[in-house]
Amino acid sequence: MIGRAGRVALWPRAGGLAVAGLAALAAPAVGQRPRIISSPPDAAKVLVVPFARDNADSGLAVTVTDGLRDRLRLTRANIFNVIPKPIINENLVASGFGQDVPLEPNVARQLARFLNARILIEGSIVRGPGDSLVLTSRLAEQTGLAPQSATARLVVARARGNGSAGAELGNRLADAYRSFEHVQNCRRFLEQRDHARALEAANRALQQHPRSAGAHLCVAEITRAQGGGTDSVLSSLLRADDGDSVNSIVLRQLARIYEERRDTTRLLGALRRLLFVDAGDNDLRVSAARLFVVRNQTDSAVALLDEGLARNPSQVELLNAKSIALAAASRWAEAAATLTQVSELDTASVDSLFLLRITTYFQQVPDSARLLEWTRTATRRLPTHPPYWFALGTMLHARADTAGALEAVRQFLALQPNDGRGHVVYASYLLSAGQVDSALAHAGLAAADSMLRNSAASVYLSGGVRALQPPPDFALAAERLRLAKQYATGRTLVTVSWFLGIAQIQLAVAADTDASANRDCEAARRAGEFITAAEQDILAGVAQDRERANQFLTQVIPAYKQRSEAMQRNFCR
Repeated sequence: MIGRAGRVALWPRAGGLAVAGLAALAAPAVGQRPRIISSPPDAAKVLVVPFARDNADSGLAVTVTDGLRDRLRLTRANIFNVIPKPIINENLVASGFGQDVPLEPNVARQLARFLNARILIEGSIVRGPGDSLVLTSRLAEQTGLAPQSATARLVVARARGNGSAGAELGNRLADAYRSFEHVQNCRRFLEQRDHARALEAANRALQQHPRSAGAHLCVAEITRAQGGGTDSVLSSLLRADDGDSVNSIVLRQLARIYEERRDTTRLLGALRRLLFVDAGDNDLRVSAARLFVVRNQTDSAVALLDEGLARNPSQVELLNAKSIALAAASRWAEAAATLTQVSELDTASVDSLFLLRITTYFQQVPDSARLLEWTRTATRRLPTHPPYWFALGTMLHARADTAGALEAVRQFLALQPNDGRGHVVYASYLLSAGQVDSALAHAGLAAADSMLRNSAASVYLSGGVRALQPPPDFALAAERLRLAKQYATGRTLVTVSWFLGIAQIQLAVAADTDASANRDCEAARRAGEFITAAEQDILAGVAQDRERANQFLTQVIPAYKQRSEAMQRNFCR
């Protein structure tokens, strides 16, 4: 059965719609007007469905539709086998639809297939300027490798919007249909590369129906096959478009020419019209949306994709394209939510590109909780992809999860053992965990990269400062700070020099005490070396604490220098 809102469900089983349809075909229903003229067996079976219209024009639309159907049934029975209205209504009611109600295009095609109709005739009624009406009807073949179509248009005063207007549309469509055979011959001769006979057949079709879209299209293809210029091809295609503005083949060829000419404006116009005809062509819709994004018309891209999603909100390819358009507009929260919806509908879509995009989106929102969630997912889906492990470590460390951060960066280093950046970060996390020696070992590995030496120096600095904390180990602090000094630059070097100077002052004090107590020459010399080195480092780090530096340089260091020199004179004979 055909479902409402354009969804196609299963038709009723035999005994329902199928049996009803066959019975109706076998004999007229009660009250049904019998056919005046019987159609021959080879007549094309035609389904005329109710015209689309505003609610206010529903009665008028029924009259016009019936007038068209009756004209073909009564006067063109030699070429058309028109399905009677009672049969159409019976099938519609059995499928849950009301009578004389316009159908969605896909539903109309489903009904045509079910009734074995070779031709489907649809139409619309639109209010024109003043009191006029624009009546448009389209006849389209539903079978064959290259189905043809024709459009008839009529502008009438509202008072003339009746069965006669429908009859006139029927006459015009029937005249157009008579040209289909010549168009078919044109195509056949074109396939045989008999261009002269193909052109002759096209001209015959145009003599019979000057606005034949199929004939003009065939002329365009002949011109292209003969190496004619694009302008000539385009001219024929535009005439075909004028004859049938919803011919998808014509619109696709126009789009192709506009694309070749890089005429994006006309290309997008053709694509939008084509999507009106082939609304279910998601590949085409996505391509058009991408063009809008490239032209920085992201709102148009989103609107175009929403038109498709209105028909079915669970179309993954459209949602995916929409998320890209939203991201291009920096609408990060909407982009992330849309892409999340994709993952819920299709878990197989969560590949490497998907993960890169969704983590980028949540990073831009920003939404740290969802970013962490998707980064964890990325490490599970792509366990050999190092960047996600690194990012996970950074996020966990920011949340004070030191153990989790260490494990994540350990996984990163297992995949990238020579990545100095990983060693620096791992060293900083080890420091947070109190594993200073291991941290310094990784800082040494990071220092192999000249771009990371200052970062490695920061790790050594942290280790040295820790050794200065109670209970202090001034020798260990000085050792770590000397390593830091080898790699430090800029402000880091100032800080390293300052703390190294303090450590060496304390070492000088300890050596001074030893020399004085034991009258030890070597201790006196060490005291002199430490205090001299301390003076150089305090000078280099004076910007760290100018007041204390001045005190060291003018009082403490000169005093210990004098004591060292005096003890060396007294103890080193």
